[in-house]
Amino acid sequence: MINKLILVGNVGAEPEIREFPSGTKKATIRLATNERYKTRSGEERDVTQWHRIICWGKDAEFVEENVKKGRKLYVEGSIEYRQYEDAEGNQKYITEIKAGWPKGKVLVMDDRQEGGFAEMVNKLILVGEAQTKPQMGSSVQGGKEANFTVMTNRITTTRSGDKWEEIHAHTVVCWGKDAEFAEKFINEGTKLFVMGTMNTPAGGNTGKSEAAVVQVAWPEGEIRLMDGRREESRPSTSESTSPSRGKKERIISKTGGDLPVMDVNDLPKTG
Repeated sequence: MINKLILVGNVGAEPEIREFPSGTKKATIRLATNERYKTRSGEERDVTQWHRIICWGKDAEFVEENVKKGRKLYVEGSIEYRQYEDAEGNQKYITEIKAGWPKGKVLVMDDRQEGGFAEMVNKLILVGEAQTKPQMGSSVQGGKEANFTVMTNRITTTRSGDKWEEIHAHTVVCWGKDAEFAEKFINEGTKLFVMGTMNTPAGGNTGKSEAAVVQVAWPEGEIRLMDGRREESRPSTSESTSPSRGKKERIISKTGGDLPVMDVNDLPKTG
């Protein structure tokens, strides 16, 4: 299963560094991504999301030495959710992006590359199973809205070789034809490919009453069945085609390394 988030954004505050008695360091970064898009009616909108990035060990040391407020970062990681009950009995949510070793990374983007990478990136890719049949409702525009949960799991190995299983439940929301597709084809246990953006209220900070959601919105978002019926995920092929589909943007790390940004076409073919 896959739980992979790719972000390109600006650091909104100086990273918070904590050192534990064992000598291990933890870094917390607040990263902002901004997206401008057009609605179906042609209206332009700007959306800014704040993300809470967590790094440990040598990755935290790298952040301490190289990451400053205002710098542009490339981040790869996985989404983690936590919740707790406060003294008054209210549910509070924390959403974090676990970056760094072994499957994530944090790179400082070369200043020379920023002009060629004007758009920020907020792309989440999930491959998992639907936990429930979608709950259907109406959007503010009057069209259909679907909400459902996708479960992902993976085996994580520590630097010392210990292994444990991470299981996460992701709330997914989609609208219009995507919602109609979800209503028709998604049931409990359906294996799905989901590509969307991460909506994290208040940057995933502790003490918030809203949980983060994965938004699948036309034209960049996508939902596919993993059983060979991928073409049915979009009733209208022309409407779903993104201008950037099939392209790969490249960025330059601070050390001069060349890194391809993950594209849906990089995934193994199924069905």
